[in-house]
Amino acid sequence: MCADVSGLGGFCTVVTVSRPTCRMGAEKTVAGEANLTVGCADGLITFSVSEGSGAVLAKRQEELGELYRTMTGHVRHEVAHFLFLRLSQNPQFLNDFRALFGDEQTDYAAALDTHYNSPKPAGPHHITSYATAHPHEDWAETIAHLLHLVDLIDSAAAAQLSLPEGPAPGYDAYADPDTETVVSMAVDVSLAVKHANRARDLPEVYPFVLPDRVRAKHAVCPTHHAADRIDQPPSLQKKRRGRGKKEGGGTGGGRTAGRSRCGGMHAS
Repeated sequence: MCADVSGLGGFCTVVTVSRPTCRMGAEKTVAGEANLTVGCADGLITFSVSEGSGAVLAKRQEELGELYRTMTGHVRHEVAHFLFLRLSQNPQFLNDFRALFGDEQTDYAAALDTHYNSPKPAGPHHITSYATAHPHEDWAETIAHLLHLVDLIDSAAAAQLSLPEGPAPGYDAYADPDTETVVSMAVDVSLAVKHANRARDLPEVYPFVLPDRVRAKHAVCPTHHAADRIDQPPSLQKKRRGRGKKEGGGTGGGRTAGRSRCGGMHAS
């Protein structure tokens, strides 16, 4: 699957399209006439069709030491990289980004080499180990997890699941700019589902800890995304369409065809 962001050179300064388009790619083509990089390379986001296999995902999750891994999560991780390209046109976004995530101009390839050779634990400032590799990966991992949680609580509200402090009838998590409220409700739902899963010896629905620093990072996205939507021409301000049956969440890409040049593939 590829997001064809034509005209972009990695993490560049000019965005010419409003949203990515997607297609599937097979790993067997990586050594073909065209070099195929799984991840983001020169604005082209590539996903391996083999990640649709549960066995392949489980193998890569084990190899990379991830808490869980899904194709949906990988898509969200790469969409977060694209979102950075959109939002970074606003100087104020970059100021807010650097205050929380660090300087995205730090050498990306060198940072990934350091991470692969000596990975760090997530600690109190990051959502996953891979998020510690570079500010771009911290952003992609953090926003991918925010998307997990937004969709989790949105699904719970649509299914009319109820908790004492859960979503009210008609609640739209995608329209709520208060990330702390969204995340807190999603965590409550995940804990409730965890207990149900344990009764059947199944994995936790969201096996992550959300430190205060990570929650603060979540808030950067909706603030600037709302401004970005306002600044779009009317033709691009489309209403959100209804969604069909939900799929499970989970971040995760993998080193299936080498390291990505921009926009990493390893999300937990």
